[in-house]
Amino acid sequence: ALRTASQIGCDEVELDVFLLKCGTLCVFHGDGTDQNPGLLDDYSTNMKGSILDYTYEELRSKMQFNKFHQEFGCGPSIIHDLEKRGECYIPTLEEVLRDAKESNLVVKIELK
Repeated sequence: ALRTASQIGCDEVELDVFLLKCGTLCVFHGDGTDQNPGLLDDYSTNMKGSILDYTYEELRSKMQFNKFHQEFGCGPSIIHDLEKRGECYIPTLEEVLRDAKESNLVVKIELK
């Protein structure tokens, strides 16, 4: 997504960053409010509640994305292909910042 943003002319992006219960920082745009952020309910078919209730290993190994969620503009077939290749997961902040640096993007971080 960051490479695409850079290719279409964006020079900065804003990220929602969550501190998981294991101490890992991850990037995720979930539903919720400032008092109850990072809700997985609509994004996942098998995990409910807040992203803050999970470890990174749990999210990485168990989460199944809701391929039909309206915020996944790429469509269900692309998400299915990414899942088959092991490339459909919630990234760590470190992974995203590495990609942002390669794309020369300014990153604004909102801690949730």
